Amino acid sequence: MNHGITYRVDLLINGWLVVEVDGEMKYRGAFGVTPDEAIRRERRREKEIQNLGYVVLRISAADLRDPAGFLTLIADTLANTTVPAHLVHA
Repeated sequence: MNHGITYRVDLLINGWLVVEVDGEMKYRGAFGVTPDEAIRRERRREKEIQNLGYVVLRISAADLRDPAGFLTLIADTLANTTVPAHLVHA
């Protein structure tokens, strides 16, 4: 339950595929929380986004250094994932 929280995702494709890029800094305690707490917050946020019906694809920053591989991953995910019915645009 998101309790009225608005989330900003890294990338939203076709209105239903959320792409989240995982940077390394938050896992090193760079934002004032322990790595364990950062992971718990990340997981809670991801679950809340999924509970709204979105499909979440997590990638690393390193994945972006291979544009062709990144685009292939996106294309494969779009082709092989059922679009949540309530997010289908007529």
